Amino acid sequence: MVQTRKKSSESFKQLKLGIFPSELEKNLPRKQKQIIINRIGTITKYDEMTITVEFKLFPSKTVFSKLKSTLWFDDQEVKSALIEIPQKFGFSDEFKLKSELDMRGINAGLHSIKVEFQDLFSLSSAIKEETIEYVPVDKTAGYRKIPLTKKISGNDFDVVSISDREIYLDIERTKKNELKSKQDKW
Repeated sequence: MVQTRKKSSESFKQLKLGIFPSELEKNLPRKQKQIIINRIGTITKYDEMTITVEFKLFPSKTVFSKLKSTLWFDDQEVKSALIEIPQKFGFSDEFKLKSELDMRGINAGLHSIKVEFQDLFSLSSAIKEETIEYVPVDKTAGYRKIPLTKKISGNDFDVVSISDREIYLDIERTKKNELKSKQDKW
């Protein structure tokens, strides 16, 4: 029994005044943080472009708390934002970031989009750049010769014959007369 205690006490090292916790942390193996940008997607609608960036946090989202995201368009910074990573249970380690750009006045052709992510509390970062072809869709290109029917409702109207119409008008007159007779007259 004494020998077992001796082995367990040898494996446990007590902190002394000469050994500071910061020195112990340096010796501990750290998890390698990585930000992986999977995809950059774009959707153009008239004079707006939606840029969707899909990224993954490795080894998990729990080792991250805040990221800085920077979006570049033709080597000029468009938007920089801080992203708080949710730590709730059940969510995935993969995220989507959507940005909507007003493209009025931008020439058609090839443009470069670059996305940067940087962890605020480590040196972990990721950069991905893609070249896209921007083709503005003019609103007049969407004009049609005939309109599309959005809704047809049968509850708003009735089709009746002339004889049936007279019967319905009589019923309406009778209802109005009954309401007038029930009103108080001063």
